[in-house]
Amino acid sequence: MAKPRSLLKQAFWDVAKRQRRCRHSKSHSIQKGERCLVIKVEREVKSYCETCGDDILKFTQDRLDELRKKN
Repeated sequence: MAKPRSLLKQAFWDVAKRQRRCRHSKSHSIQKGERCLVIKVEREVKSYCETCGDDILKFTQDRLDELRKKN
C-alpha cells in the first residue's frame, strides 16, 4: 500500500541559535535561545516567533478541520 502524502512538508519547533527576524511580522524579533517555528519550503527556510507560530498552527488546524468536514 502506498504511503500517505503529507500537506506539511517540513515544519518544526526549534530553538534559535542566533537572533532572527519573524517572517510574519517584521516588528517581532526572535532572540537567541527562544523557541521559534521553522517552515522549510523547497530551498527557503522561514522562521516565525512563538506568537506568530502558534497563530499559524491554529489557522492551519482550523483549515484542516474544515477540509475534514463531510458535506
